[in-house]
Amino acid sequence: MSSKTEEGKVIEQGVMHFSLGENFGQIITDLVRERAWYDCNREAAILILVENMDMEAKLARQIIDGKKKLVTNEDKKTVSPVKDNWKPPDFKGMKKEIDAVIEETEEVLYPNLRSGTSAQLRMLSEREQDEMSVELREVKEMLKMNIWKALARAKNLRAWIEDTTNFVSRQHLIQLEQAREKVGDFKSADEPAPAEVSATYKPNDPLADDPLKAMKLDALVRLEAAGVNLDPEAKRRMQGLVLSMGKDPDCKEDPEFKYDSGWLDREGRYWGCEIGLHIALGEKLVEKFFPGNEMDAERRLESEGWMKCTGAVWFETEMKPTAEQRYTFKQWEKKHTTKKYYARSDY
Repeated sequence: MSSKTEEGKVIEQGVMHFSLGENFGQIITDLVRERAWYDCNREAAILILVENMDMEAKLARQIIDGKKKLVTNEDKKTVSPVKDNWKPPDFKGMKKEIDAVIEETEEVLYPNLRSGTSAQLRMLSEREQDEMSVELREVKEMLKMNIWKALARAKNLRAWIEDTTNFVSRQHLIQLEQAREKVGDFKSADEPAPAEVSATYKPNDPLADDPLKAMKLDALVRLEAAGVNLDPEAKRRMQGLVLSMGKDPDCKEDPEFKYDSGWLDREGRYWGCEIGLHIALGEKLVEKFFPGNEMDAERRLESEGWMKCTGAVWFETEMKPTAEQRYTFKQWEKKHTTKKYYARSDY
């Protein structure tokens, strides 16, 4: 990894002992932007660059916001930031489109609430009206949680309304779901990405109208294309980061050390998660053990002396590790290889 000073000089920050594909820098750039904007998790995107690429937070934010991007250097072992003019998604435009669909649907279902009459309403049976009402309610609820998924559902709802002249319940939506199944389901992030993904999916495939699913598939395809010269372990971790996006980690102990990311409490209990999910897991752990605290979840656990592990990189935190933590760490190392261990010296 390398970065540039304000004078434009390249500074080596670490050397990767494998050859990178020519598009590796762009893949990482796309990955963190998608995590920040499509998965609505900006802090997680910044941490991917800070913790996995040894990058300063200021530069990470510039890459995420489109001011700079990463490119692979000629040595095929390092990447450097260069100027970019990428523009973040238009959330206002997306919200406007969703609101327009909601208004159109309400005009169909509740003509008495608006001026004019609804010709579409006369074409819907009572059952069909109920089904459309449920779909409208779900679009509104989804808008509160994830604008991308809400937009995808709103587009389906608009197609449904436009089809009311020869409407047959929700059959066309069922057919769309059946077509979607042809691209296959995702496996967990700790398993290799299915090889058939690259063979069955093309970017901008109209079947992948779920933005998050389309983004994951597209990222996997690009990783596969650029992975000819990529170290297998690095490729596996990049695939894991892609597949973990949007997931909700289980807040359970992991005594078998299934995952090489997670948290280690003061009693030596290991709480594992898929790579890229230690922030979300941290929030659940704070809710479980320290409820009612408004402090940042990671900062809270660190202040309590919990050790953090992300992608086999370990961090000691606010307190000297206990004997129980050191014992569990040694057991963890029997299954996983520590990539880096950041020890403190100010206890």
